[in-house]
Amino acid sequence: MTLKKIRTEFLYKTIVDFQEKQHLHKYPLNLFELCRKNGWKLIPYDSKSELSKISKDGFSQYEDNEFYIFYNKHKLKERINFTIGHEVGHIVINHHIEYGKSFHKDPTLQKILEQEADIFSRNLIAPAHVINVSLIKNDPILISEYCLCSKTAAKMRIRFLKTDCCNTRYSEHFMNSVLNTKCRLSKFYSKLSFAAL
Repeated sequence: MTLKKIRTEFLYKTIVDFQEKQHLHKYPLNLFELCRKNGWKLIPYDSKSELSKISKDGFSQYEDNEFYIFYNKHKLKERINFTIGHEVGHIVINHHIEYGKSFHKDPTLQKILEQEADIFSRNLIAPAHVINVSLIKNDPILISEYCLCSKTAAKMRIRFLKTDCCNTRYSEHFMNSVLNTKCRLSKFYSKLSFAAL
């Protein structure tokens, strides 16, 4: 089965379900702990490894009912966060099981699945619903600091903020937790503002 376009409704529902079930409302996320909690094996490698020929950043595999996330430990921690978030996206969206190894043979399918994993990662690391209620929503430097993401990822968060907010629907209980996040974000912003004086 091949895809013609990103599965918007399915993708955002998957993102919301995962965030709510995992109680992800405290940022920055500890993606290493998230992977351990879910039984996904994290395997670091270096830039000189043979694995870097597969990907300079990272990749994931599904073998013998286990998920493995390989990541280049020589990258900046913000880049590692996005890479791990991206690979978690492949796992949670079910790309490995639904498409197996076939998606590497179909460039169109691979492009769509990579885009889905990117959307998942930006909403996992810097969720639109958290950033949108904050004082930092238009500042890529502050988003980068608060969410431990690269400035490039923070700029993408700003660019797609409205789209992601429009496509995510959370329970009232979860949104109440987000309001507590807003308080933490305000304190974070105040500390930075005070430090700049």
